[in-house]
Parts: sequence; structure tokens; C-alpha cells
Amino acid sequence: MPMRRQIKAEIAVVDAVIERSSWQRIRTAAARNRRQTTSVNFSEYTPDKYVLSHNTIVSGVKVEDNEYWIVPEHSEIVNENGNAWDNEILLNTYKTFIMGENYVEHIQRKDLSRGKILDAVARKVNINGVPTIYIDILVATSRKHKDLCARIEAGLVNKMSMGCSVTHTRCSVCGKTFEDDEEDCIHLSEQILQYFQSEDGVRRRVAELCGVRDLPDSNVFTEASWVYDPAFGGAESRGLLKIGLENANPLDKVVMVDKIVHASRKRAASKKQVTYQDLFR
Repeated sequence: MPMRRQIKAEIAVVDAVIERSSWQRIRTAAARNRRQTTSVNFSEYTPDKYVLSHNTIVSGVKVEDNEYWIVPEHSEIVNENGNAWDNEILLNTYKTFIMGENYVEHIQRKDLSRGKILDAVARKVNINGVPTIYIDILVATSRKHKDLCARIEAGLVNKMSMGCSVTHTRCSVCGKTFEDDEEDCIHLSEQILQYFQSEDGVRRRVAELCGVRDLPDSNVFTEASWVYDPAFGGAESRGLLKIGLENANPLDKVVMVDKIVHASRKRAASKKQVTYQDLFR
């Protein structure tokens, strides 16, 4: 049985989600991309017990017909650590986020979990004229962690990073597939994030593609962490959510926090810089 490797990655958000839309509208727009998912009892995750946040967490890339050359228009959204996700794999696995843990700085111990990932949706974004897939998640952070929640609500903690478990990866240059215990090719071991000219004369990015199409369990998303210093500044919360408590399914009545709250968060963020130690208080 292949070993699983834990991967952490942040996303560069190029196109912001519509600021004032509700989570329900986001889910409806993404309905065509839904897959069978874990059941969630949303009535347990009310705003009096959890801070609910909408976050963009990971992006995909389009690959050519050979399934491993990344189109040049998407070179800029390869993660800073050299990982990338083929859109087809992303669409087949993004629902594994649901009921994953919400950690701080990827310290993956269940007793240190701050909450849960309640939902995940896929949306289409045009990057340099070529469409790709971005994944948004709904995160519930328990108010038992008072200092962390206060910083989230003040906008002082607003960066997220995801973790996943991977059994197979693929080189975006030569197309070779590797299990976790296999030695990488020279492209992945020595040339990651560099550029190369493919056989068709196009300048492309060297990246490690996570998961393979014919093995659906080769990529499983496991968690989303609040982080102090993500590799990309755009890996952040898109907004906090208020939910009608009288409704059995909170996602039916999700409303973005109003402009005044967003403005107060910006003012608070400008007054104080959060530190790494703050996340653990």
C-alpha cells in the first residue's frame, strides 16, 4: 500500500470572490461541481458557539492533453513550494475538505483542533484569460478559543493554509508518476519552480502535481490552518458570516458581515501586527 505524504500549501488569490454575496449563493453557483460528501449537522455550528469564516483555500491549474504540462497562463498560480493541482483532480477531491480539522500553523493533533471545515465549493476563475478552479471553504472556529476568535473577528488573523495527504505525485516536465517512497526525477529534485521549454516550444513551469487522475484517493484534503505568515499574501479569509439561528440549516441564510464590520477590521489590522505567538494564546 502506498505511503501517504502530508503536503501544506497556500494559495495566491488572484480574483476576489464577490464580497457581499451569501454563502448559499456561492454554493448554488457551484452546484454543478458537487460530489458525494460527508454529512454535516449544521445546527451544531451556530454563531454563538463558532466564528464562521469564508476562505479561499486552494487553486487548480489547467494541464495540456498529456495531463502534466501546465499551461503557461497558469504558471503564476503554482504554489511557492512547487505544488500544483490539476483541475480535474481538484474537482474530484475538493469535497474531502468537509469535516476536516481547523488547526493553527499545521500542528495536526486532534486535541489542538480549533474547529471544523463545514463546507467546500468550487468556482471558476479566469487567470490570464484561461479558466481554472478555485476552492472556497466554510470554516467554523470554536469560541472556546477566545483569543484566537477575537483576533479573527478583528481581522488580525486572516491567513489560511491547507493540508492534504498524497500517495502519488507527478512531474510537470517529464510526466513521471511517483509514490511517496520513490526518488524524484531531476526536475523535481533540482529544478522545482524553474522554467523549461517543452517540446512544443512553450515556456512552462516546473511543478509537482499532487495526485493522479486514475487514483481518486491519491489526493485527500485533511485540514485548514490559521497561519501567521503564509507563502502567499492572498491566502486569506474572504469575510465573516452571520447565520439565521431559527433555520435548521444555517447555510440557507448566510449573510456576509456588513461594511462597517469590514471597515473596523481594517482599522484594527492597521493598528496592530499579529505575531506567531498570538496565534497560540
